[in-house]
Amino acid sequence: MKLIKTKKVLSLICAGALIWGSTFSDVVSANETEEVPPVTTEEAEATDAPTEAPAKETEASTEETEAPAKETEASTEETEAPAKETEASTEETDKTTVMFNYIVQKEDGSLVNAYEIGKSGVVGEKLTFFVEPTEVEIISVKGGDFAYNSANNTITGTVSKDLQVDIVVKLLKAPRITAIIKFVDEEGNPVIGAPGIREYGEAGEVKDFKAPKVAGYKYTGPETITMPDKDGDTITLTYERIPLTLTVVYVDENGKTLKTSDSFDGKIGDTGMLKLPPIKGYKYIGKEGTASTTPGYEVEIPYTFGSSDDTYTAVYAPSTGKTTSNEKTKLEPEKKETKKKETEKKLPKTGTTENYMSIIGVGILVAGAILYTTKKEA
Repeated sequence: MKLIKTKKVLSLICAGALIWGSTFSDVVSANETEEVPPVTTEEAEATDAPTEAPAKETEASTEETEAPAKETEASTEETEAPAKETEASTEETDKTTVMFNYIVQKEDGSLVNAYEIGKSGVVGEKLTFFVEPTEVEIISVKGGDFAYNSANNTITGTVSKDLQVDIVVKLLKAPRITAIIKFVDEEGNPVIGAPGIREYGEAGEVKDFKAPKVAGYKYTGPETITMPDKDGDTITLTYERIPLTLTVVYVDENGKTLKTSDSFDGKIGDTGMLKLPPIKGYKYIGKEGTASTTPGYEVEIPYTFGSSDDTYTAVYAPSTGKTTSNEKTKLEPEKKETKKKETEKKLPKTGTTENYMSIIGVGILVAGAILYTTKKEA
């Protein structure tokens, strides 16, 4: 009985040993299969390099694939560019200018003005512009299919090459023009100090006119003016010079009066020579004037009347020399060369040259006759 149990135990032990041995053998075999020898860094890099290279090759391949696409886009842009240039060229070719010939008439049909206006447009397209209805009335529009639309006061038509459109209009009111106002005195000379004035209005219009005040003058022209027919024409209005007085006073260096003052009449613009005689016991020391060459006078001073009455103060100083004179102060008007020239122009031509030639001719004949007679007697 004990022997049988012992055999069973041994059998179990053997079976267990066999199972354990088989398991250990499988584990060892598995470890031998899975064990990988250690790899160095260089080997690892060498091993990974081939793996990365295909990736780069893939990227390069992708880029090469994209390049043709870009070339295709560039080609498309180049194809589109000529198309745009063609469009621009077509637009430039289609642009033109329509000439509108305006013929402006008065209400009675008489011509006022004629002029041209060019308006740009594109061939085949409509061109429209507005007409001011308060200034003109459209009589006719001729040229292409252009026509006047009174409902909205526009002229509309189709643009075409070398098109001219004639537009006849009637003025509803006279055009405004400019008149230049010219002021002269009673002798026809320009008014000194007069302002430049321009008047604006319609041709033939009668307007009230308020003349400006000018020192030394009095306005004698009309109170109304009539606008001229042409723009820029002149309207001449007249002023009259008013009488003025020049007073000459004589004083010493302290302002003491030495003699009775003298007065002279004149008008603005009049010129003359003021002659001052010496005063007994005094000599003229005024800064104006020059030494006189006229006997009996000490100084001669050029003087021109201004726009108002004037006073001339002659200053004298005591003198030890002989300064007596019986002459009085004078203001001699300036001699105008124009009068002299007019006198010269009026002188008749006497034909002096022709007379001289006649005398010489007669003298030659007489001398010839004397010589002939003398020879004959000899």
